[in-house]
Formats: sequence, structure tokens, C-alpha cells
Amino acid sequence: MFGGFPVDFVNTLRTMSQFDAQTIVPGHGDVLHDKSYIQQTMELMQAVNTEIEKEINDGKTLEEVQEGLPKSFDVKGWREKFAGTNSDDSGFFDQSFAGLVKASYNQIKAR
Repeated sequence: MFGGFPVDFVNTLRTMSQFDAQTIVPGHGDVLHDKSYIQQTMELMQAVNTEIEKEINDGKTLEEVQEGLPKSFDVKGWREKFAGTNSDDSGFFDQSFAGLVKASYNQIKAR
């Protein structure tokens, strides 16, 4: 979520979730034994992409979106879903979220 192509990543996660896998070993974090984390990540990215597309359609610049999105989007709720009360995980989420916002803006704006 630090960059790349968040719109495409949602589609990749959707495809991954269709595999009949009982164990998933991500590049970081715990080994997964169900697809709930994939679903949660997909939902976050889709929600961010949808909100950013609205902001772009309203003529907002990247800087305006970066400043305003934390006020209009439930960042706190999503942070709690991913990080709970762990301050290190919360900090990592915030960094990842900032990267997601920028990457999503850039990909959607380039269309």
C-alpha cells in the first residue's frame, strides 16, 4: 500500500480470494488461515479509491485530498480495524495509508 496501483491491487486481491487456499503466507505479518484479512484490505482499498475518485471529480489536487481525506474519511475506524491499540502498528498503518492515498490519487488521475 506504499505505492503502486491500488485500483489494480483490489482486482488482484479479489482474484486471490477465489483460490481454494487454506493457508496464506504474506510477505509480512502472521500466516493467515482464512481470507478475512484479504477481504478487509480489499474493502479499505476500494473505499479509499472510491472516495478519491469523488475528490478528483470535484477538481481537488493531491495536496487538497491529502489534507482533507483524514477529516472526511473514517481513517480512525480503519486504523483500529488494522492496528487495534498497538501504537507501532498504528504508526505503520498511518504511513501505509498516506502512501495508499497518494498512489490511488495518481492512478485514478492518470485515467
